[in-house]
Amino acid sequence: MQIMKRYPTGTAMWVSASKFLFWRGRNHVFKYMAACDLGGAGFNLTTGSEPERVSGVRVSADFFRVFGVNPGLGRDFTSEV
Repeated sequence: MQIMKRYPTGTAMWVSASKFLFWRGRNHVFKYMAACDLGGAGFNLTTGSEPERVSGVRVSADFFRVFGVNPGLGRDFTSEV
């Protein structure tokens, strides 16, 4: 997963997953922090008889909490592996 940081000049750079985890582990300001990987090619959905390719993005567990959004169906993510 990657996160982007933006400098006051407007320049933006991608940040590694390890850097994000470092920042999140030392965070004392934000209630939630999240990361996403927009470069993914999607996922194989295998609930039916034939696998189906679906679009999707990998996100960290607190992704929806950052935006204050609850799932419309089912449950939210957990940070457990």
